[in-house]
Amino acid sequence: MQVNISNKPAKIDRKEIIAAANFYANTLMNAQLVRNLKIDIEFENLHNIDAQCNWDDRNVRPRWFTIQIDNRMGRRKVLLNLAHEMVHVKQIAKGHYAGKCLRNGKVVPTWKGKVVQAKYLDRPWEIEAFKRESILAEMLFEYAEKRHKKAKNKKK
Repeated sequence: MQVNISNKPAKIDRKEIIAAANFYANTLMNAQLVRNLKIDIEFENLHNIDAQCNWDDRNVRPRWFTIQIDNRMGRRKVLLNLAHEMVHVKQIAKGHYAGKCLRNGKVVPTWKGKVVQAKYLDRPWEIEAFKRESILAEMLFEYAEKRHKKAKNKKK
């Protein structure tokens, strides 16, 4: 997986963001799919939202994504929001969550082939992302802690 980062805030390390994106991707998707992904992570002032994910190539099972994350958040919240958005990457890359272009040119969201018109928290892709974000972030923090302890013990 190729990960590009722009406008990274000083409070979080570039290597940690890349490691987290890879950890989330490898936890959520198979190796072949992960290998073909390109993720651009952009930090900026998003005003009214914490983060968002968009696909940048094609509408059917895209492989190139931009994740925008609000640059005013702390480290833990950045990693939590990255987990949420990586769930959306998985959903979109696997074709579960997509946009369908209607005859009038309007694009409507679809979930597993069916048009969904629902409030934000009732959308199936958001239900899954909110459910998984905390679990993924905790797995990442535990994994990082184990690696840190292991490295510390090797130095002794």
